[in-house]
Amino acid sequence: MNELLKLSFSMFSIIAAGFLIVRLKIINESGEKALTDLVLSVILPCNVFCSFFAGNFENLAADCFWILMISVGVQVIALLYTRFVFRMQNKKQQCDLSYAMISPNTGFFGSPIAESIFGPVGLMLTCIYLIPQRLVMWSVGLSMFTGVSEKRTAVRKLITHPCVIACILGLLFMVLKLPFPDWILSPVRMIGRCNTPISMLVIGMIVSKVSLKALANKTVIMFSIHRLFVVPAIIFIVCCLLPVSRTVFGVSVLLAAMPAGATTSMLASKYDKDPVFAAELVVFSTICSIPAILAWMLFIS
Repeated sequence: MNELLKLSFSMFSIIAAGFLIVRLKIINESGEKALTDLVLSVILPCNVFCSFFAGNFENLAADCFWILMISVGVQVIALLYTRFVFRMQNKKQQCDLSYAMISPNTGFFGSPIAESIFGPVGLMLTCIYLIPQRLVMWSVGLSMFTGVSEKRTAVRKLITHPCVIACILGLLFMVLKLPFPDWILSPVRMIGRCNTPISMLVIGMIVSKVSLKALANKTVIMFSIHRLFVVPAIIFIVCCLLPVSRTVFGVSVLLAAMPAGATTSMLASKYDKDPVFAAELVVFSTICSIPAILAWMLFIS
């Protein structure tokens, strides 16, 4: 328990540092975007690839299967859930709410948390968990904004995503037991170790943009409650009924408790679907996710 609290304090301290960096104008919006791109395109893929070389994963086939099935189930639950819970909102806000529910910030926020708690196995399972989510967010999710289901776009974005490529390469090396030069793996691993601190800094930068208006928006508050507490509670109950390992159990619940992803506000802006409301969903749910994730970490421990 003490180690878990130390980890939580360290991560949230870095988030606070990111908050101050923006408020003190040490870095601007373009700098934040550059850091985000650096994490998603370089640091996180390096971390993902190295996770497949950090231990003996020969007996994890069942864990990989269950985490994949649970991820598919989460997407189905999220799609049905928003249609029922937020059916009274206007069409633009329904679009934002639905996409934010199926496309949480699992890769950017969830991967460093899963790795910190469960080690390389947690990171590897997170990568597999993300496959159905990324497929849905760029197919069904994108069609929510465009009105057209673009299957080719979904497949292309999935197979060309740096993290997915790193996951596939890592799986090949692990399954085929191929040797990988240590003089190459060592610098890749060093880059990957930057994942948690830089990711947490960027999360702090996102949190710094919160407005008082978001705090007064009942729909935003309700979404955050459902996204961060109700959905993971459902997954918690489901996992109790399945023959899954403790690691799969913990990773599944934590990843189900992630806030809305930044892609929500980007697509809302591009397709004119109430981008201000979408931004409030992202920022406010991210702020609320900090105590929520801590609570879930302590609960499942």
